[in-house]
Amino acid sequence: MRSAVLLIILLTIASHFAIAQDGKPAPTPDPGKIAALKEQNAKAVKLNGIITEFNTAASSKNWQSAADAALRLIAIDPRWDFYAGLGDADMNLAKYDDAVAAYETAVTKAGTLESLKSADARTKTALSHALVNQGNAYLKLKKNEDAFRSYERSAELAADRGVAYFNICAVTYNLGEMTAAAVACDKSIAVDPKRAEAYFIKGSALYGNGTLDAKGNYIVPPGTVDALKKYLELAPNGAHSADVKAMIDALGK
Repeated sequence: MRSAVLLIILLTIASHFAIAQDGKPAPTPDPGKIAALKEQNAKAVKLNGIITEFNTAASSKNWQSAADAALRLIAIDPRWDFYAGLGDADMNLAKYDDAVAAYETAVTKAGTLESLKSADARTKTALSHALVNQGNAYLKLKKNEDAFRSYERSAELAADRGVAYFNICAVTYNLGEMTAAAVACDKSIAVDPKRAEAYFIKGSALYGNGTLDAKGNYIVPPGTVDALKKYLELAPNGAHSADVKAMIDALGK
């Protein structure tokens, strides 16, 4: 959390003391405005000092000090990025419920998910990361469905949505959530149809959802073989090519 507020406010104060030119008298400073600007400046000085404390603590992984600094910042100015910083500190302190709440407050204060799509790239990236971390906190709490929703929201703000959805695809697959993994992989493929790994995970997830018919044959959902073959098309010598060929052979395809 870094701030340029101090410089901006100092310049604003200076602008009220215009120098007389062309024989015209300088405007009389408004005492009320000057007092307000001085108050803002004092607040900025205090915030910048605590921001430095937070960054120093976070860099040294002193997460309790970072959390304390974030709480002091929020008490002065409850900005979304201060809540995101608190979430990071709580996450590293294994206070997962608190981290979830802090990240949610950060996103809520920043705006609606729809309005944030038109925000500047830095803001979207920061909030996308906050939502990924929120998802990770939910996973620690064994709230997988909530985690998936956080990851989905993160992907909507990510600079590279293909990568974001692929990460969801991989995480859900590793958790054994095969249906969710296949859905996430489809979203990744829609954005980036050349990502071979997405086809591998989709095919593997669908293969894992297969069932035995009355004759003992293993029946896989539609799209399984197509996904596996697409992986081989894109990565014929890929790291998973042997596994993919074995699955295709087992299905007699």
